[in-house]
Formats: sequence, structure tokens, C-alpha cells
Amino acid sequence: MTFSRPERWENIPEAAHSIPGIWGNSLAFSGGTRACIGYRFSVVEMKALLYVLVRAFSFSLTMPPESVRTRTAIVTSPYIEGKMNEGPQMPLFVSAVSGEED
Repeated sequence: MTFSRPERWENIPEAAHSIPGIWGNSLAFSGGTRACIGYRFSVVEMKALLYVLVRAFSFSLTMPPESVRTRTAIVTSPYIEGKMNEGPQMPLFVSAVSGEED
């Protein structure tokens, strides 16, 4: 019996799309009784990374909030009023936070 069959991922069964979770449709962590034991750890790790990054930077808009609109297609994306045809835009100024610790 061989377990090396990459072609099994070419046509993912419809049942796989109903597996709950962020990555349920890709079967990266699977679900149910045979789910990956590292799933929760990886989610906590990602939250910790995001916390550190967001805390290390300051974010501010470079223009009035009234001029930023959103468009929803597959995902919601921001654009500047009157410049929708130029693609997604976010007039955001990102700067490092000073070295002050809490």
C-alpha cells in the first residue's frame, strides 16, 4: 500500500468544504477525531505574532475617513472615493512605535 498519491488533492470531495474552521477547505489541519493536534497551537502562535506586530507599529489614515469607501466582491476592499477603477487602496501611514514599554 502506498501513501504517496498527490493526485488525490486534484478533486477535493464536496464533503471537505463543509469541514469547519479557517482552513477546512484545504484539509491542512483536517477536522473531527483525526484533526491535527497542532491546530490550536498554530492559531495561538498566529495571534501572538499579530499582537506583537500591531503593538510595534502605529497606524493612521493619510486622508479624511469620509473619502475612504469599501467595495465588496469576494472580499471587502477599501478604495479612495473617485478612484475605484485604480484597484484596492488604503491611504494608511504606518510608523514604528517608540521604545516605551508598558
